Amino acid sequence: MKTNLLVGDKDLLFPNQNSIERAKKQIGSLKEVKVYEYVAHGIETYDKAMKYIGEKI
Repeated sequence: MKTNLLVGDKDLLFPNQNSIERAKKQIGSLKEVKVYEYVAHGIETYDKAMKYIGEKI
């Protein structure tokens, strides 16, 4: 199973660069990283991210 990482560029709790670096090191099945502009922590409330997930599932 492949893993997609969705992050927001304004997330103060988990800065996107840290999340991406950590994911690349620790998730062998990482397929894609998608960074959404002007999105903070709580990406699950962002409609474009939810649409992307719906298309991938």
